[in-house]
This record gives sequence, structure tokens and C-alpha cells, in this order.
Amino acid sequence: MHRRLIILALTTTALLCFTALASRDVFAQQKSGTVLIYEVKSVELSFEKKNPPNALVKAKGIVTTGGYKKPRLSPVIYVTPPADGIQDLRFEIDSPGGMVTQVITEHETPLLKIPSIPKWFKGVRVIAEKNKIEKLGQ
Repeated sequence: MHRRLIILALTTTALLCFTALASRDVFAQQKSGTVLIYEVKSVELSFEKKNPPNALVKAKGIVTTGGYKKPRLSPVIYVTPPADGIQDLRFEIDSPGGMVTQVITEHETPLLKIPSIPKWFKGVRVIAEKNKIEKLGQ
């Protein structure tokens, strides 16, 4: 009887230790869907020389787990122009589903063209989960 209690106690302890380590170390559960990237690291803003000119925007950012796909910039649609003249862009990415590795990964968006930039346009603000970066036009 004493031996069975010791085996039960050791098994329970081992199971609790494994559960604690598995829940916080190498793998994490992730819901799938479109989310904001964790942190934006840089933003590039340039202009095509046309009449009227087009704005070209690109951004780099990081996520804290593996498996993310399709980084992109999604412009916020305004009912009235923003008072500060800054076009907000959401830095979105498709998150993986299920188990993911805990590794910091950098992603870069494809070039976003803002055609025939409006008169109120002064620059862009790229929004991430943790931060945002503004770039003003020349």
C-alpha cells in the first residue's frame, strides 16, 4: 500500500511539472484569423511622380510566434478626412491555428499604393498591436 502511494505521488508530480512546462515554454496555442502584427519596426513612404502623385508605403514588423502568413497594410476608411492629415494603416497578418513555436519572426508587407493621394494627406501612421510609427511626406 505504501509503495502505491509513493508511485501515485511521483506520477502526479511528474504530470503537474510536464503540464506547467508545456503551457509556457516551447509551444503556445494560437487562434487563427487576421490580427495586427505584434510590433512595427520600420515604415517606408515614397511617392510616384505622376500627376496626381501616388503614395507608396511598405512596413516591416515582428511577431512572437511562428506560422504567420500574408502580411499587409490595410487603410482605415474615413467618413471625413482626419484632422491631422495622417492616413492610418493597419499592419495586419494572418495568424496560424493550433500549436506554434515561440520564435520572433520578421515580416515585410508588399508595397501598398495609395492612388491619387488626397489634398489633406500629410503622411501615414502604421498601427501594430504594441506600437505605431508615423512617416510624414516630403
